[in-house]
Parts: sequence; C-alpha cells; structure tokens
Amino acid sequence: MEQDFSLLGLNKYDMKAYESLVRLGKSTATKISKDSGVPYGKIYETLSSLERKGLVITIAGDVKKFV
Repeated sequence: MEQDFSLLGLNKYDMKAYESLVRLGKSTATKISKDSGVPYGKIYETLSSLERKGLVITIAGDVKKFV
C-alpha cells in the first residue's frame, strides 16, 4: 500500500529518492536514481528539493554525493 506523503510536503519522486538514501547511505545521484526509479533527468531537482526541506545534505567533491 502506497502512503500519501503530500502532507509532509513530499511528492512521489521526493519520497522514492529519500527512501533510497536511507537504504544506501552516502551516495551519488546516479545510484540514487537507479535504486529509487526516479528518472535521472529529475534526480538533481528532486535532491535539491529534499535539501531545501532539510532532509538531504550535499557533499561537494569531484563527484557530488548526497546523504
């Protein structure tokens, strides 16, 4: 049964990406996209949305990672 997280301000892609990050720990956008099913073309927008909501931290480096 799929839950409705719209009351928390999360859309479907936000929730899928967040759940993947919880499972994966620190990870790249590519891995999060593949694990979550969020299209790669939407993953950075989704991760940015989660960061604005205080749910994700971006770690700068040669390859940007998220936690």
